Amino acid sequence: MRKLLIWMVVTIGVLIAAVVSSSIRLSVFCVSSTLDHSSEELLSDTSRVLLLPATDGLDANGSTIPESISEKVGTGCDYTQGKWVKSDRRPLYSGTECKQWLAPMWACRLMPGRPSFEYENYRWQPGACDLPTFKAEVFLSRMKNKVIAFVGDSIGRQQYQSLMCMLTGGKDDIDVQDVGEAYGLVKQLGSVRPEGVAHRFVEANTTIIYYWSASLCDIQPLNETDPNTEYAMHIDRPVMFVQEFLRVMDVLVLNTGHHWNRGKINANKWVMHVNGQRAGSEFRTLAVARNYSMTKIVSWLDNEIMQNKTEARIYVRSLSPRHFFEGEWDSGGRCDNNMVPVEEKNVAGQIGTDAVAEDALKGTNLHLLNITYISLFRDEAHISRYRANQKGQDCLHWCLPGVPDVWNEVLYAKLLFDGETG
Repeated sequence: MRKLLIWMVVTIGVLIAAVVSSSIRLSVFCVSSTLDHSSEELLSDTSRVLLLPATDGLDANGSTIPESISEKVGTGCDYTQGKWVKSDRRPLYSGTECKQWLAPMWACRLMPGRPSFEYENYRWQPGACDLPTFKAEVFLSRMKNKVIAFVGDSIGRQQYQSLMCMLTGGKDDIDVQDVGEAYGLVKQLGSVRPEGVAHRFVEANTTIIYYWSASLCDIQPLNETDPNTEYAMHIDRPVMFVQEFLRVMDVLVLNTGHHWNRGKINANKWVMHVNGQRAGSEFRTLAVARNYSMTKIVSWLDNEIMQNKTEARIYVRSLSPRHFFEGEWDSGGRCDNNMVPVEEKNVAGQIGTDAVAEDALKGTNLHLLNITYISLFRDEAHISRYRANQKGQDCLHWCLPGVPDVWNEVLYAKLLFDGETG
């Protein structure tokens, strides 16, 4: 009898301990679901850094957490709020490889003099969920027999090059074909490069396109025979490439913003037009012109969807932030910080979204790919003063691998869990 009582007491004690342990482990997981999935130390510069230690896919006892728990993702996940955490799973590809896709001017590993490449070692952790681990084979399977296009400025080209490096792992032996000719993307006489590129992953029959359009507007020469002609910038309709090929696209990612300034417009000899005529004085203010243009282009695309002329899932990627300190790009602006991502309080009050894009998308079938807040923290991840052209610092474009990889991870998550491509 005494042995039975002892056994019962011990058993109850074990059960209570197990319940308490489970509760603690659950609490630990709920609190640390925003932590990095790697073995790392809390960084010492806590005055500037918003980083936390964690263990990737491990519970409090070092046991593997089931993927269904550690990969909390879904349509209700807000990927835009979170923090940057250090990860031993970064970078996603080598900064010294991927030479077939990565432009040397953005491959910071190839630039002399940069004292640190710590910027490569961070991933974005949403506050209430996890981004799924990027897997090229899963992406290509999801996009099998489909076309994804990036249309925008040089930051859009960076996102395209990032995705190509992520899909190939930075290797050059992947079976990828140049199919640019099918989309009219061939180098014209006198041009430095074609207006875009298109490549097809043969096995999956997945085509990835990039097309250069800094304003997203339809731009046509006013005098085709004059090499010094001005160009009609039709701010009320999308670039002709989108008009012509939207019907074959399954995913379209658009971006614009940084070329909407008087210097760029004058240098490009763009003359704004509305309804086929020179725009009136109401569009002299560039903020007004950009708002109007974005609204009209989004409306045109939404109308194509409503009339079943396209089944494309269309995203407008929000504005990528600039980080010029103590001046602008042409007046001594700097971004030569080499520390880790800034603390949240240091971006408080800054614009963490793209109001122009958000307002234009309201009530439409298009979607916002919001990367602005995510990128605000990363002033140390720009090309800075280490580029080949030492005239001024580049605090607009990003080092690759780097921040644009996360934009593609967010896109990947949406394609996986929101059922965008049917």
